[in-house]
Amino acid sequence: MSFTINNLPANPKILFITPDRGLSGECIVHQGISSVAACLFENGIESHAMLTSLCTDEFIMRMVKQYSYKFIGFYITSDTASTQYVHSLIQKIQNCTQDIVFMAGGPHATLGPNELLADIPGMDICVRAEGEEACVEIVLGTSWEHIKGITFRRGNKIAHNPHRDLLPAAKLPVPLRNIYFNPKWNSHSLSTSRGCPNNCHFCIGHKIFGRTIRFKTLEKIGQELQWIYDNEDRNLVVSINDDMFNMKRDRTLALMDIFKKFPFRYFPRGMRADRLDADTAKAMRKANVVGTSIGIESADNEALKMMRKGETIEDIERGIGYLRDNGIDIVGQFIIGNIGDTLETVKKTIAFAVRHKFEGINMSCAIPFPGTALREYVLENNLLLKEPYQAAQGIVNGNTTIFFETPIFPLADRIKAVQLAIESGLLVTK
Repeated sequence: MSFTINNLPANPKILFITPDRGLSGECIVHQGISSVAACLFENGIESHAMLTSLCTDEFIMRMVKQYSYKFIGFYITSDTASTQYVHSLIQKIQNCTQDIVFMAGGPHATLGPNELLADIPGMDICVRAEGEEACVEIVLGTSWEHIKGITFRRGNKIAHNPHRDLLPAAKLPVPLRNIYFNPKWNSHSLSTSRGCPNNCHFCIGHKIFGRTIRFKTLEKIGQELQWIYDNEDRNLVVSINDDMFNMKRDRTLALMDIFKKFPFRYFPRGMRADRLDADTAKAMRKANVVGTSIGIESADNEALKMMRKGETIEDIERGIGYLRDNGIDIVGQFIIGNIGDTLETVKKTIAFAVRHKFEGINMSCAIPFPGTALREYVLENNLLLKEPYQAAQGIVNGNTTIFFETPIFPLADRIKAVQLAIESGLLVTK
């Protein structure tokens, strides 16, 4: 295959767009898109990709005209702003050309494909769950009726094809990284596994990856880090975007041996505190793991039990201690308003977070995503608010939109809980 002087593929058939403008300050290689691009490349298909935070609409339109893409794929979350932006951008593109097939992937396309197609009339296909094999078939011209794992428009109706099995662990690709316009990254991204076998009732990952975990081969992880080391800025942190990074102790230790070969700073996001021990934390520090994120959610054991977290606050504090003993920074992740929460349990959680003085905090109101056990509970008990309530404006480290209430934690108390988190310095405004 041929490449231009700036190392972008010269004959792309597809452009991938992540509509992240204004939604995050993070600029990283998108693991899902880059994995799909790798599978396309293996089948002789070139692609481009961009983050809207790094590319203006004018630039996007200029590239669409210059390269005459046959397909444009969007990664779409359930964020309303993201959906509205994609709808607007598709309209702009269609005003210039009618020859592009528009595809959507990501949580919204997986959990609510019918709703997405209704909200974005110009969208043609939703690729549900993992998109590698489905996208290859779409771009190679397979009849849409025969492609598993997609929802698409058939005339005035919507067709929902059967589910596609997940990729075997051995087939998880090394993501393709040299496809991005304006790659001004503020950290590197890496995934060492997909999925999580735990049972938290608020998690959307189960609908995308199943209630299982598949580990990338250690060889492929080494290849990916070698490419980053040889081609990218070695001063950037490697952000590891696993849902469950330390699922198996022996594997975590094996990863540390690989990390030590490449002198980056590492930051795994999906750490489980109850699976940490002193020796693993020490090995992490020796491998230059400088920080990690821990999903704490609540400091109340009854609330943790009702959200099916599968660990206690004592387990979590023990894991925090191992990290502190080794000088590893911690970002604490918390949720306000899960089933079992009350104003008093949130006060306990706020006190816990303040006491531990975490280097970073993410605290958000519970979101009943489609397909989750939380969503089913909220709907069965008629707990959804008529309209979501925005409890605070301009919060930079969490979501303060309240979607439901419970008899033991009504809306007024939820608003008060958000205000207490702000007053305690945990939720930060611009």
